[in-house]
Amino acid sequence: MFESVILGLIQGITEWLPVSSEGVVTLASTTLFGNESNESINIALWVHIGTAISAGFVFKSTYLARAIVTLQLCPAQIRDGRTTEITDNNRVGRASAVLNVVRTVLVGSY
Repeated sequence: MFESVILGLIQGITEWLPVSSEGVVTLASTTLFGNESNESINIALWVHIGTAISAGFVFKSTYLARAIVTLQLCPAQIRDGRTTEITDNNRVGRASAVLNVVRTVLVGSY
């Protein structure tokens, strides 16, 4: 249990840094807890699955909004290059993504 908590914390911190969080978790599992390489990789993969599931819950409204905007685009508009209707949505989407990243970093740091 202690090992899982420590590796989860390492994963949570390094996920937002420009390093390989899988590599750091694998290295920590091998050096700190004496696990074999393949066992450490399996642990890192399971921790990544947990990260993906939690990100899905945190960003579900953003994913749904993006899917709706994407599905509302008429294929003819895309083919003809007339995508002016989505420029405002793109600005809102970018701002939403930035705010979500800031919110997640703040929540993840506690």
